[in-house]
Amino acid sequence: MNQVVEKSQLIRLPTSQLCVGMFVNSFCGSWLQHDFFRTSFLIDSPRIVERLQASGLEAVMIDLSRGVAPVATVNAAEQVASELPAEPIVEVVTAAPDTPKAAKSKPLVSLSDEMDKARDVTRMVRNTVESLFRDAQLGRNLDAQRIDTAVRSVHESLDRNPGALLSLVRIKRADEYTYMHSVAVSALMAQLSKTLGMDEAAQHQAATAGLLHDIGKVGVPNEILNKPGRLTEDEFKAVRNHPRNGHELLARGGEFDEVALDVCLHHHERIDGRGYPDRLKGDEITQFAKMGAICDIYDAISSNRPYKSAWTPFESLRQMASWGKGHLDPDIFRAFVQSIGVYPVGSIVKLKSNRLAIVTEQNVNELRKPVLKAFYSTQLHERIEPRFVKLGKGQEEVVSVEDPETWNLPPIDQLLI
Repeated sequence: MNQVVEKSQLIRLPTSQLCVGMFVNSFCGSWLQHDFFRTSFLIDSPRIVERLQASGLEAVMIDLSRGVAPVATVNAAEQVASELPAEPIVEVVTAAPDTPKAAKSKPLVSLSDEMDKARDVTRMVRNTVESLFRDAQLGRNLDAQRIDTAVRSVHESLDRNPGALLSLVRIKRADEYTYMHSVAVSALMAQLSKTLGMDEAAQHQAATAGLLHDIGKVGVPNEILNKPGRLTEDEFKAVRNHPRNGHELLARGGEFDEVALDVCLHHHERIDGRGYPDRLKGDEITQFAKMGAICDIYDAISSNRPYKSAWTPFESLRQMASWGKGHLDPDIFRAFVQSIGVYPVGSIVKLKSNRLAIVTEQNVNELRKPVLKAFYSTQLHERIEPRFVKLGKGQEEVVSVEDPETWNLPPIDQLLI
């Protein structure tokens, strides 16, 4: 017999043990495995239990304070509130010292010097993507030369200082998400390919594929893409058709190489074969498609969506690490974390000294100790004179990663200057 638990408590429960009356706090697995567009809700019917058990999710987090709990958990000792330790990303990275690294590049320009140029690049590439979607909707051939120019601009900005562009592409308005998502995935693919040690031609292929990976969404109505509630089965089917539709669109033009076609078609495949559209698994999925999957997911879950608030960059990486080897290629994921950092540029952290600081630069020798600029006192609740902070034993320490909205902070690009 179930009973209601008054004390606030989260536990991980296999979907096989779910029942009506439980309150789902979050899913333990990929958001690509299911058609639930709310991740927190009361299970109020047997039908929802059936759908959760048939979704492919192995477990969910349930909130015992908001619903019924299994008898076994009522008198159990304190349960772990999350699946992962505080910094599982660090373990992921340090476990693979042999991950390929790109050759050393020339010294970077300062973040502040690159920020205005990166804004121009972001605006130009975003406009290019919007134009591509419009042309595709009208049945016109995509302008390969314009795409090439946009991708080269992405590479040039990343070469000057990757932190500027990679932080700016995280800023998205709701009405431009589809376009800016393509810009972000292109930049992330370019940076990841560099970390993997690919040559310039392959880096260009990766960034181009990222720019075009979601072109098939031109066939999905905006009211479905921007729907705040749960999709119907027909609506979810329409969304899942976008990789194949995009592949057919790119193939018809004859302008794009196999890398772009492959990433467009297979960026939703999973290592365990539970992805779509072809249910490829393991080595059946190309390296570029595995890269596309990681970059696509990271930007999606770290961005505000109509049906989901964004996770911080750190929490996004943390969640991705929790999915295990069945979803993402572990070696490429390690390289991805190395490419953007454990605390990506623009992340807001709280320090032991009760100050907020923003990450302004990565420390390539130690990802847990990026360059920080403290700018806010959490005790005084006011801005302070910005000061660079050094992390280390006996000095300053990061105690938490913060959501900028919690502190009503200005956009991260303003804080970075």
